[in-house]
Amino acid sequence: MPYTAGAWRLQKLGMDDEGRHIAATKRQLLERASKLLGRDELAERLNVPSTLLEAWMRGDATMPDGKLMDLARVLDNISREERALSERNGSEARAGRRKP
Repeated sequence: MPYTAGAWRLQKLGMDDEGRHIAATKRQLLERASKLLGRDELAERLNVPSTLLEAWMRGDATMPDGKLMDLARVLDNISREERALSERNGSEARAGRRKP
């Protein structure tokens, strides 16, 4: 079966379509977290140098699965912080409307 040059390299490295999809998903999650926190803050929360974070985001290096779990925790914490802030602001707004 003929391969394109890129597919052949991925096959040689043992990386198939699923592996590319997983790598792309990791990069998308990193991009999302980076937009929410900024790259320096994200690197700090993942306890990695910003140069390594940038290499992961470009696809030049592979993020280990353990760091993926750390990233999931970071995103979960962001979500919890945003939810708490939203609830707090909603409570304050409702309290303000009750005052005469």
